[in-house]
Amino acid sequence: MIRDNYAHVRFSASVRCDRLRASGKPVRGAVARMTTLSLEETARQNAYLKLRNAQLESDLRDVSAEAERLRQIVERLYGRAPRIPDSQSS
Repeated sequence: MIRDNYAHVRFSASVRCDRLRASGKPVRGAVARMTTLSLEETARQNAYLKLRNAQLESDLRDVSAEAERLRQIVERLYGRAPRIPDSQSS
């Protein structure tokens, strides 16, 4: 939800600024309003990125644990015996 709000605010500000540029009016006021909006935008984006970072770190730990578990299963199934060379490759 935070991400959706961020995208909407960014798009709206961008469209307003483009309209002002197209009309030939000075963009100073729009830039000042966008700077104020940018602080709120940045705070929302920062909160979203912190949450997403925590989720990704958790996913990485889960995948690492699963990879280790699968490695142990393969090791138990096949053991650490040396591989038998193919007779066809000689």
